Amino acid sequence: RNQGIWQGGILPKTENALGAIIDIEGITGPGGYSPVIIPIRFHRVGTGPVPPARRVTMAQLISGSEVSQLVEVEGVVWSARRLYDGKLGMELMVEGQLCQLEFMRNRGIDPDQYVDASVRVRGFSRPIANFRSEAVRLRLTVPSKDYLDVLQPPPKDPFQAPKVALNELLAFSREPDRFHRKVTQGVVNFVLPGQFFFLQEGTAGVRVECTDTNIHVGDVVEVAGFVDSSRYLASLTEALARVVGHAPLPPGVPVTLDQILHPQIVRRSASAKEADCAGGLVRLRGLIGDIEHRKSDKMFTLYLVTEDHRFQAFLPVTNMVSSV
Repeated sequence: RNQGIWQGGILPKTENALGAIIDIEGITGPGGYSPVIIPIRFHRVGTGPVPPARRVTMAQLISGSEVSQLVEVEGVVWSARRLYDGKLGMELMVEGQLCQLEFMRNRGIDPDQYVDASVRVRGFSRPIANFRSEAVRLRLTVPSKDYLDVLQPPPKDPFQAPKVALNELLAFSREPDRFHRKVTQGVVNFVLPGQFFFLQEGTAGVRVECTDTNIHVGDVVEVAGFVDSSRYLASLTEALARVVGHAPLPPGVPVTLDQILHPQIVRRSASAKEADCAGGLVRLRGLIGDIEHRKSDKMFTLYLVTEDHRFQAFLPVTNMVSSV
């Protein structure tokens, strides 16, 4: 309309309702990812059945070949929340790939009922593309609740999920529950409120993405979350946390910068554990060359020099203020 192409006036929503058969006249265009028709005018000429959804493989979805088609997939719901436009959105883990679900109608959907559920969903494939028109994320537009079937409901209590040790988030298992919630426990050694914290048990440390703002350093926390393997080390995401006690922090392990940058690991689990200090509390000496803080940041950035190397250390604002 703004470009003077559309000539059809303002149409009632019934004109392009699901199942409408329409006669369309328009101009072809490249679209953001796949070819589109920029309409000049169209009108409804009838009603017909919506073609049944086709079960597709992850390879087909990732390729983008199913764009605009009604497809069916199965997966585990990792999160459910309102999108910027008020619609309901979900993150669905499908065969190791996260797929965004966007519901056209939210009526009758309680988001909390679906997190950690195994579901079958039917929706229209609409990949999310970058400015180079490359499909970078999977997305399905789901018409309504009727297009979502629960195959296995989640536990009534998220903390009833299988319990694992902090250093065994992705340990070998014969149980096919890889993408469901897991529960673990440790002491909090670092917090960026509302974003993430580090949980430590012994020498093992794990990053936990959690929006809870009532978690503090020294809390012993039980966490129920989904294992995210997109980073080099497994972490927990979309996590729920509850404080079950308090404990002194483990002593910081003295390390050198070379040990952090070039851990000496041979093909033995014992040596790997000795060299693994990721997410754990360590002690490292350095000379502060500069301190930076932007108003939008919740942390100070410290620029330090040690062993002829420069590195950054991040300190939450509250810690810096208290130390000063």
